[in-house]
Amino acid sequence: DMKTYYGAVKSLNNLQEETKEAKALKSSLPDLQIQKQLLEQQLQQEREKFEQEKNAAKIERERLEQEMAKLKFNYEFSKAALHKVEKELAEKQKPQNHTFKRTF
Repeated sequence: DMKTYYGAVKSLNNLQEETKEAKALKSSLPDLQIQKQLLEQQLQQEREKFEQEKNAAKIERERLEQEMAKLKFNYEFSKAALHKVEKELAEKQKPQNHTFKRTF
């Protein structure tokens, strides 16, 4: 009967359309695989770059910490030396109360 015939034709048309879509997807698969590989390479390069920057930052931090320790040591040393000099100067500036008793 005609209803079954039109149903079969419609199903066949749908199947042909789905087949076209599947073929189109299949033909784009190599391009997508290439794109995926490129993105994976980019990601790997970004990871390597990040690791290099992280290591460089770690080295710079260690250098700055050493520099800071050296500056702190120099500051403390200078402060102690200044204190010593100020103390010596204060001692020299004290009035000298030398009393000489003369006996006749």
